[in-house]
Amino acid sequence: MRIRFLFVVAVISAFGFMSGCGSDDGGGPGPVTGVTITPGEADVEIGHPLELEVTVSGGDSKTLEWYVNGILNGNSVVGTVSQGSPVTYTAPDSTPSPSTVVIEAVSVEDTTMMDSCSVDIGFTKIFVDAGQGNNDTGTGCINLPVKTITKGLDMAEKGMTVLVQPGVYDRANGELFEMAVKESISLVGMDWETCIIRGHRLGGPYNKMFWINGHNPVLRKFTLEMGEAGEDPWLVAIYIQAIDGLLDSLRFTERGNHSLIRFVHAPGMVVQNCHMVMDDDDRQRKAFEVTNESYGSILRNCTISGFNIAASFNGLTDMLIERCTITGCDYGITLCCPGSDTANPNPDLGGGARGSAGGNTFAGYTQYGLLNQTGNDIYAKFNTWSNDPPVDGEDYSNESTGSIILE
Repeated sequence: MRIRFLFVVAVISAFGFMSGCGSDDGGGPGPVTGVTITPGEADVEIGHPLELEVTVSGGDSKTLEWYVNGILNGNSVVGTVSQGSPVTYTAPDSTPSPSTVVIEAVSVEDTTMMDSCSVDIGFTKIFVDAGQGNNDTGTGCINLPVKTITKGLDMAEKGMTVLVQPGVYDRANGELFEMAVKESISLVGMDWETCIIRGHRLGGPYNKMFWINGHNPVLRKFTLEMGEAGEDPWLVAIYIQAIDGLLDSLRFTERGNHSLIRFVHAPGMVVQNCHMVMDDDDRQRKAFEVTNESYGSILRNCTISGFNIAASFNGLTDMLIERCTITGCDYGITLCCPGSDTANPNPDLGGGARGSAGGNTFAGYTQYGLLNQTGNDIYAKFNTWSNDPPVDGEDYSNESTGSIILE
């Protein structure tokens, strides 16, 4: 949704500055000789301000009257103009009608002198604020945020970003689970320290906190607290059936009954900068799991600790894995054969076909840092292991016809 606003500025006679409209580039007694508005074109979100710099040439009076669709100084429906320093237009908090709004700056003495600039008003960002959201009745602009992430995601259309302010987002706030991040929608918190999503007592298949679906979905900068499961023990924080999406800067403070992140057909997905560290001495379950086709996906710069299995692959994937720190788990990475050798996962942990730089750290495992139960040759060069050099039967193990290539 975009709205084009036309700014028309009329200017007048001789000396001095127009109030709040920039500097005089010469001036002197006599008529106004020119007006320049900067910028000539701009983009601005609904509810946001736009500052204008205006240079007036000539004249000894710079007094202007501003109108928005014929309304002096505008109003809340069409937007308002403030003649401060600089002049500021503030877009309305919701879409006006008609979509083209004419803003006029008229000389009190000479109504024929004017200049113009055009501004596209976009509704691409929906603001969510648990503390200031007014029970989800806001328009979603920065001045009238909605209260729940659930509402923000429901309002969002393709290409939009849902921006979440600091707060706790749980059932007490009105959230409904599972939350769905769909086609080309970005859900972004201010930072993971202050934006907390608490998904206690989840319901539905797999008891998901999030279902990531469609092309190019994005989930960034949150702390996710799992809480206790419902009757179904398959508790999953993020269930992914998406293409070319991004999970970035997520912190998990409570384990799932099954796994934290579960890929079920997720080609091209990127998981990076995530922190999955459990210190409750209960190493059950998995942090990350791929169960179906996920070609071209990436696991990068993540920290995983305190699980039975840090990352499990039992579906077709050539995932690139690099710069991850995997410590304090029973198994670091396991590769399981679901059927014939052609169906085996084939991730690149360093020096393989996907171009992984390695840089992974495997340490503190009670079983193996890498377990290969497939018929594939797995590249795992340029990594750090508990032993240097890594030892077969301690740091890694092959239990099928494949091999692990370390040098």
